[in-house]
Amino acid sequence: MDIVVSGATGFIGYNLIRHLSQRGFKVSGLVRNPGKASLLTQWGVTPIFADLQDVDKLRKLLRGADMVFHLAALRGEGPWTWEEVYRVNVKGTENLLKACLHQVGRFIYGSSVSVLGHFQHGPAREDYPYAPVNNYGRSKVAAEELVLRYHREQGLPVTLLRPVITYGPYDESGMMTKLIRLIHQGKYLTVGSGNNRVHLVYIDDLIQGLERAMTRSEAVGEAFIIAGEKPITVNELVSQVALILGKKVPSLHVPRRVARTVGFCLEKIFAVGASARIPFFKKEPFCTRSKVDIMTVDRSYSIEKAKKLLGYQPQVGYEEGIPRTIEWLKTVQGI
Repeated sequence: MDIVVSGATGFIGYNLIRHLSQRGFKVSGLVRNPGKASLLTQWGVTPIFADLQDVDKLRKLLRGADMVFHLAALRGEGPWTWEEVYRVNVKGTENLLKACLHQVGRFIYGSSVSVLGHFQHGPAREDYPYAPVNNYGRSKVAAEELVLRYHREQGLPVTLLRPVITYGPYDESGMMTKLIRLIHQGKYLTVGSGNNRVHLVYIDDLIQGLERAMTRSEAVGEAFIIAGEKPITVNELVSQVALILGKKVPSLHVPRRVARTVGFCLEKIFAVGASARIPFFKKEPFCTRSKVDIMTVDRSYSIEKAKKLLGYQPQVGYEEGIPRTIEWLKTVQGI
């Protein structure tokens, strides 16, 4: 089976191409930056140099592909305008769909639970209404609608996976990695009570979900939430990390309203700086309203649909996944 992965040098994409190549699949990775090609070739993965805005080139490059995993996206709350996010996350998805039409056997789209936004009653299911709260979530909704439309109107076999926050080795800048570093540096402060739950998934379990979506006929035309077996409170999560690191977390709790105000101000400052082309501001602020919400809004998700139709079964709990992640950060990056 010939498989093409977009976003192949990102956290999820890199883990996926490693896994698929080790399983004996012929894998190619869409790459924009030639400097990152070595990340793929070391695993026997063929780099494909293409821009998601070039439909004709994509169509030629995808000839002979059996399956496409579309994982490339602008993530988080960086200093990007809606137009920039739309161009990559929505228009890029549409272009890849056009290129896949009539020649690719299945299109698997890496979406996000951010399409569901905040909800009052969990665990959230796939049939909860769209309610995105930021540009990233809105772009994922627009892209999901495109993917499903190509399935309904053009007959393209598609599957949508909505992972929760994912963590594990090779995650250089994700939520969990940042949390571990803050605790290691003695800079972490709990926002809100810390009694709210977050729901995470270890990278190996997400890869399991992606792989199961490859061949299950029941997966076609469906969306699936991929998460760990259960959520965990922020206080419990922080305590586990601090215990492994041998660190103490300050007992001071920052009010959520104060943290969101700081996030709002930083978002505006960074947006102005980015528009003025000041290099320092061309990145995501260390505090945004979305980041505050991630750590303060109670969230839990149901994985019953993925269990039933995909045979998905998470294997790595927090007690195993957190130490693995910390060990990787110590070994590879010195935390």
